[in-house]
Amino acid sequence: MDDFIDIRSQWRAAYDLGKETIPLLTTLYGEYHPDKTLQLVRLAKLYLLMYGGDLDNEGIDLIGNAGKHISVTHGHNHELYKIYREVLNFD
Repeated sequence: MDDFIDIRSQWRAAYDLGKETIPLLTTLYGEYHPDKTLQLVRLAKLYLLMYGGDLDNEGIDLIGNAGKHISVTHGHNHELYKIYREVLNFD
């Protein structure tokens, strides 16, 4: 997935590959784990790069899910959660 992220024309491929890993990470680690959280954050970033502010239900769910996972696995005081809130203009 990371190899595709650097190539704009491959963002869709990277996103699709990344989505396939979520059920595997859930099976391996359970619902909340830092590795799964980071994968969700990467997927949310790709989604925003691909669609910008033009979010549909998939994008809204993905971004909300990433935020929920960050708060559980890293906490509200972690820098990643602060960046998440800043990027989405929650602060």
